[in-house]
Amino acid sequence: MIKHLFFFFADALWEDMELYNEGKFYELSLAAKWCPFLDSSYDKSLLMCESVGRKLFPRDDDDYIDLEDDAHYAYRMRNRLRKEVLVPLHMALEIPEIYICANKWEELSYKHSFQSALLPHEIIASLDDSTGQGVAELQWERMVDDLAKKGKLTNCMAICDVSGSMSGTPMEVSVALVLLISEPSEEPWKGKLITFSHNPEFHIVKGKKLSQKTSVY
Repeated sequence: MIKHLFFFFADALWEDMELYNEGKFYELSLAAKWCPFLDSSYDKSLLMCESVGRKLFPRDDDDYIDLEDDAHYAYRMRNRLRKEVLVPLHMALEIPEIYICANKWEELSYKHSFQSALLPHEIIASLDDSTGQGVAELQWERMVDDLAKKGKLTNCMAICDVSGSMSGTPMEVSVALVLLISEPSEEPWKGKLITFSHNPEFHIVKGKKLSQKTSVY
């Protein structure tokens, strides 16, 4: 069973590399994403990367004929699997973890991101990162669209608690949720909110971009 799994990944990665070399990135499978990273716990317990690498780069390849011992071959083959297969495919797939760990938010393609990657207030907080503003705007738009598709909270106006007890993160969460609820609401409630405090106020959310809507908060 395990052997068939290794062969499946090897065949899938080989096909993906052919697509990659032809520039057909949108036809790639997710084999590279689910293949364990080299030296990960799964790789060490199953020797999966080595088995997949041996299938992709056999010992009798011209590149390895001059190698005297199998250990040297295994090292060269695993390194080749990482550099020539897994890393290029990860980059082509634009897997979010690759860019988040490298703090390359400007290169992150939202259409491949996990919708649950950030909470509403975390998306707003990421607006302060000069390289993450574009991503934050796209994440917010997607979150609003997802909420609108559910068809709920369309006939209501949210109350935002901005009292003294809500300083810090609680305040950020409150503002973010109210803004989120106000967007898919229908008229006359759309883009409107009321503050909950000693002096309640009625507010109209202005601007088209998230950065504009939050500029007054």
